[in-house]
Amino acid sequence: MTPPPERAADGFTTPTSLRAALADRCAVERELGRGGMATVYLARDLRHDRAVAIKVLDQSIGHAGPERFLREIRFASQLTHPHVPGVDDSGESGGVLYYVMPYVDGEPIAPPASILVPPTNCSRSM
Repeated sequence: MTPPPERAADGFTTPTSLRAALADRCAVERELGRGGMATVYLARDLRHDRAVAIKVLDQSIGHAGPERFLREIRFASQLTHPHVPGVDDSGESGGVLYYVMPYVDGEPIAPPASILVPPTNCSRSM
């Protein structure tokens, strides 16, 4: 039986435990980003020799977290658009809920704060 993954102080799965949980599928390289519910890692898909992004649920999110994350996986797996990466794989390994999607190299989707219009000027610019 596999021991449960180690948790960082903030409840997120540590890269070391994630590497162990997914060792037969992916080689985790580094963290890409973190949100309120999950952390996204850059990894190498060992079966297909390509870069992938792995989204991992924060284990401290509470009892509703896994249900919400599974719903997100179901919705994301139904998306089909040339500009939206699909879900390649998902599952649970060593107590870690995750899903895998193609890695898209580039800039973050959110625009830099320097080009955002201040809220007080929004009505004037329309």
